[in-house]
Amino acid sequence: MTFNFRFWIGVRKHSKPGDPEKLDREIREHNDIVLADFEDSYTNLTIKSVIMLKYILEEKINANRFVKVDDDAYVNAQKYISSLRALLSHPFDFICHAVEHSHPLRKARLGSQSSKWILPKWMYPRSW
Repeated sequence: MTFNFRFWIGVRKHSKPGDPEKLDREIREHNDIVLADFEDSYTNLTIKSVIMLKYILEEKINANRFVKVDDDAYVNAQKYISSLRALLSHPFDFICHAVEHSHPLRKARLGSQSSKWILPKWMYPRSW
């Protein structure tokens, strides 16, 4: 199995990323970073996902599978590869993990001012 990696980074048009020289060097050396015009934040993960899918379609990436992993997740590569081998006969699977009986976090936990996990009612009005 061959794996190719891409890292998507959101950079607003008139702003500069943390260390532009380092980023330019990484892009030149590895060609694995895709810069996109959006604010790279937790609340914009949906936008980032859509940008990734759009890139895959527009660049006509030739691959059998795509995997999106966030920087706060761990991938057990050996388990993933063994599971992938078992799934290769199903070309159009969409695999994810859904948490049952959960509900949106509406306010920060006691003793904390804020949380990136808060989902305000204006963004998602249902209770679950």
